[in-house]
Amino acid sequence: MTTLDAANHLYEWFSNHDSFTVADVPKIILVSDQKEIDSAAFLSAINEYVKLEIVDPIICQDRTYWILKKPLSSFIQNVRLSPETAKEIAAVIGVICERIQDSTDLCDAKNITEKDILNLVFVCKHMANSDDSDASA
Repeated sequence: MTTLDAANHLYEWFSNHDSFTVADVPKIILVSDQKEIDSAAFLSAINEYVKLEIVDPIICQDRTYWILKKPLSSFIQNVRLSPETAKEIAAVIGVICERIQDSTDLCDAKNITEKDILNLVFVCKHMANSDDSDASA
């Protein structure tokens, strides 16, 4: 397991929990043949969360807890897009809008919004789900 894998698991964990301890790793990774390495990956990832000031490490009764500073949903991320990436996002959404014959969600390449990214995610999820149903048919 990489630190990135563990960080993504922690993001999912903190979506439903306010704290984390190393004892929680088996609840997150149900099957592991490298428990010590997985725990180390989680420690590395949680240290990144500390540096980003998302959690505070607190020692209580000889156990370290990492406590969310505020609900995870209140941390806003800023993303910078190159003009080429923005153009491609707008193009993909444009093709989808054209295909479904609904221009409501057309986006402006010079002003990509969170809604545009959510639309792109929705399209990707739809494609992934239809691939799953195609494979099982």
